[in-house]
Amino acid sequence: MAIGIKWQDLYQRGMVFGSDDYGSHPLGTDTIQDARINIDGSVFRVRLLKGLRPDNPYDYSTSAGYHPESTWGSEWNNLLYPLHNGIHFNSGNNVANHLMNIFDELTEAEMKLRNNNWTFCQEAISVGSTMRCVRGYYGITYKNNSYGTIGNTYASYGYQPCFELIQ
Repeated sequence: MAIGIKWQDLYQRGMVFGSDDYGSHPLGTDTIQDARINIDGSVFRVRLLKGLRPDNPYDYSTSAGYHPESTWGSEWNNLLYPLHNGIHFNSGNNVANHLMNIFDELTEAEMKLRNNNWTFCQEAISVGSTMRCVRGYYGITYKNNSYGTIGNTYASYGYQPCFELIQ
């Protein structure tokens, strides 16, 4: 995980949406989102994970919390929760923990999803907003979008790329 990077810098390098166009909610100079990496002859699209529900590309609230409804069914949840070996909701959350104790893989520290590190996601909190959804910091299920302005560099904000196999 790369720490201390701007969302906007990732966007300008084509590393946010992986969509071969300008992306779903760009700001600043339009940049084709087509970053690729070749690993041992396999080509991967490089992009950020989606941190919100597929049917809700914008989270108009500035709510934060453990496994909020706005994240249910998100790419982040579907890909990262199964890799994690811990409890997926805090004790105050009323959502049933259907993944608890099923997986025994990586810790949050190993995944760099705790210890005061936020991970940028693709989504904006509203149309035209400079604020982005961020995940992590307090744990794998935690989500916040009241921070993560695209043009600022934060020591605790980072980039955890998704490599999507394309050939």
